[in-house]
Amino acid sequence: MARTLLLTKIREAAERVKARRRIYLQKDVAKEAGCSLSSVCAALNSGMLSLKSVNEQRREYLAHMLKKGAPLYEIALRGGLGLNTLYQYLYTEEVNILALQMPFRDSEEVSALIKRLVQEGNEEVSRLAEYVLKGLTSQQMGDETGETRESARRKICALGLHTIWREQEKRTSKKLRLREERTEIASLLEKRVKYLLADPALSWAERTAYEYNLKSQLGLSVRAIAHEKLVRFFSLYEEARKKGIEITLEYAAKEAGFARGAPEAGRILARMNLPAFHPYRLFPEKVQALKKTVKLGFLSLRDIAYLSGINTGTLGEHQIRTTAKGKKRLHTKGTGKSRTELTYRKASRIYQAIDLGFSREETAFVCDTTQDIVSYALNHKREIAPQIIKALQVIYPVIKVTKPYSTFDASANKYKVTAE
Repeated sequence: MARTLLLTKIREAAERVKARRRIYLQKDVAKEAGCSLSSVCAALNSGMLSLKSVNEQRREYLAHMLKKGAPLYEIALRGGLGLNTLYQYLYTEEVNILALQMPFRDSEEVSALIKRLVQEGNEEVSRLAEYVLKGLTSQQMGDETGETRESARRKICALGLHTIWREQEKRTSKKLRLREERTEIASLLEKRVKYLLADPALSWAERTAYEYNLKSQLGLSVRAIAHEKLVRFFSLYEEARKKGIEITLEYAAKEAGFARGAPEAGRILARMNLPAFHPYRLFPEKVQALKKTVKLGFLSLRDIAYLSGINTGTLGEHQIRTTAKGKKRLHTKGTGKSRTELTYRKASRIYQAIDLGFSREETAFVCDTTQDIVSYALNHKREIAPQIIKALQVIYPVIKVTKPYSTFDASANKYKVTAE
């Protein structure tokens, strides 16, 4: 009786395993039935149980999946087939393997698919997908895995990535060729620049412009700055330093035609170890006033820079720094690239624009923000405006501040504290 029940249990387990449409072994039936492998083998030997051979199962599995239109990588992963084995079966069954290759469509879609395969638990599939993503040649793949390049190519075909791989390989080869050509041209340019620098008649601005491009090693990069722009920038710098003219990085960057504005101008000076444009230093009483502003605890360094009209570099030189601890953002909206936030400097600009007669929509455009941020600033003006007024009063202690923005000429009090 017990033997009959066990046999029934094994037969039912075999049917359930077969219904999954996957290649199975005797041990899979034993696991499903919850019995020993020897019990399944005994049932097979006695003729009480019939299981298809692995080869027969593979042929049926492939026929079913191909008819279903499943991609080759899915057939390999779901069937638990090695890529060499899958290729051999497809070849034996006279299947047109090249017709089953995935086409190269949108590069982002292809990249997402390959990255997903790289993260698969199957080590062989993950490794090959990574090679395809890198655009390695079949010879390079063979060298990595210790097999022939033909074997590597067959595995890629079995994975259905042959067309994608060939395209990635072409792109990688093109990138390497362009890199080599660029390196060669950059080398010639470097020699040319060194030759020009040897000319004693070269002006300081031109010499410094050449030295910057040589030092930055941008070469033919799209980020490289035109020589004429650099010469114009360094000429402005030289004139400002000699004559003691007060000009800002924003002005110099605009005059030179820098696309990235003041930050780019600042990076150029830093790379060339040149001091900042501004020839003046803050007076001690102004430094104390600015440090008191920091102690208020709610302003960022950029807020203080905006309200005082002094750039962050000058503030940093005078040890005027803030920390993130204790400060809270007034308001944030959205996430990622669409994220906008309300700062005290932005609130000050919003209040000034509204008082000048701009509508909410115009104010949002002028202040480079959203109408939601403008509305929040206006709805919470009672809480925000007094804090801005308080900060301005600390920065300009001898001026009576009545608005949450500058309504006075602060030039006399920019670097020192002077009574009007």
